[in-house]
Amino acid sequence: MSLIEQLPLSVSSHHIVQPRVNVYYPTIREHTNKKAETRINQTIKQTVWRMMKDQGYGQKETELTGTYDIKTNQPHILSLTLSIYQFSGGAHGTTLEKGLTFNTETGQLLSFKDLFLTTNEDRSIINEHIKSQLDERHLTSDLLVPFSGVNDDTNFYIADQTLVIFFNQYELLPYVYGITYFPIPLYLFPDVSLP
Repeated sequence: MSLIEQLPLSVSSHHIVQPRVNVYYPTIREHTNKKAETRINQTIKQTVWRMMKDQGYGQKETELTGTYDIKTNQPHILSLTLSIYQFSGGAHGTTLEKGLTFNTETGQLLSFKDLFLTTNEDRSIINEHIKSQLDERHLTSDLLVPFSGVNDDTNFYIADQTLVIFFNQYELLPYVYGITYFPIPLYLFPDVSLP
């Protein structure tokens, strides 16, 4: 492996500016694998536009603000979050967040199901950690619905050898709690093979 392949990806910001829209999202550049770069950038761009539509893009009274956060940028893996805040009047707006994790060698978007739900044991570990953290944080009584466990499309990202599961506003808890995050150490999943 050459030194260049061991470096993190070069990331720059793309800015969507329109009336009532101010959204930033990341683009990968100068990747040694242009096919993987294109695949990653297309996935990110499509996800941003889908999120903007879900948040009311094009509606007369809706204002959208978007940001991103790079969680992991290491050889072979890129993990990030995209956030779109919408305000249409009223007491407050809402934020929608989506996690994306890529194999940077291929540009493939890595799914939660494929990485962490390959065995019933993995699913149990994740569910027990989330239940335990809900109890430790005294959130169980405020749940909008009982926590029934993660599913194939659960939002996640990877950061510092940690799997972070998260739930958007109103998915699990009332608005006042915001987006709720549940960190789980990756060492608990010895069978998980990250790129």
